[in-house]
Amino acid sequence: MKKFLKKNRPGFSLLEIMAILFIIAVGMVGMLSLIVQNIQTERVNRGNLIACQLAQEGIELIRQVRDNNWRNDDRWLTYLDDGDYLMDYSMATPTPTTSVAARILLLDNGFYRHYASGEPVNHSLETNFYRVLNLQNLSSDSEQVS
Repeated sequence: MKKFLKKNRPGFSLLEIMAILFIIAVGMVGMLSLIVQNIQTERVNRGNLIACQLAQEGIELIRQVRDNNWRNDDRWLTYLDDGDYLMDYSMATPTPTTSVAARILLLDNGFYRHYASGEPVNHSLETNFYRVLNLQNLSSDSEQVS
């Protein structure tokens, strides 16, 4: 009878502790994998958002050239012939390019601009973004200026 009472002492056995630690470890691995996946998704989404904003900026820059042409009573297509161009906020008109690789740099002030040919390469400013503005006249009608 005394041996039976000794086995019923309060406390946890080594097997119970191992089972609890295993369950906690499995739960922690699941949570950590979700955190890692969330960080990776955030990076992809951030890159997509920046790319969309850079594309929108390119469209707005071309529209600005068109509007300035109109305000100055020039042909509205001045500087906007068919072809590939580079342009950023620091340029008044688009620059023709034959380069498909038009790398965009991130400046210290937070603005993006194109890498200028002949400029010394500062690799800390380089981004993974490239932008070439491809202009095509889709209208077969001749433009009229009054």
